[in-house]
Amino acid sequence: METYEKRGYLHDEYRIFHLKDSEKKVFAFHYHDFYKVLLLLDGRLNYCVEGRNFSLEPNDLVLIKAGEIHRPELLDDSPYERIILYLAPDFLERYADMADLRYCFDKAHEHGTNVLRLH
Repeated sequence: METYEKRGYLHDEYRIFHLKDSEKKVFAFHYHDFYKVLLLLDGRLNYCVEGRNFSLEPNDLVLIKAGEIHRPELLDDSPYERIILYLAPDFLERYADMADLRYCFDKAHEHGTNVLRLH
């Protein structure tokens, strides 16, 4: 059985990043103990979540539950620009009675549709 590395950290309720890589990188499969939202701004890549591959386009939103195995696969040397939001499970739990954002992640996982295409 394969083992995957837990990557990233979250010491706060949430954290947001704006990242841009200008050369092709190879990312290993990994998981987090928090929820992750990725908004692709630019780049040519596939995104694999729990064995399902998605061909991403700019403005696609990727929803990843805590514990899901995932990785981006860059297809060329074009810039890979994205906004990433990390959300602590406790943070989502605390506000679940007002707006249960876990529902989005649960439905994405349940239906194998981790990518929302925003036009």
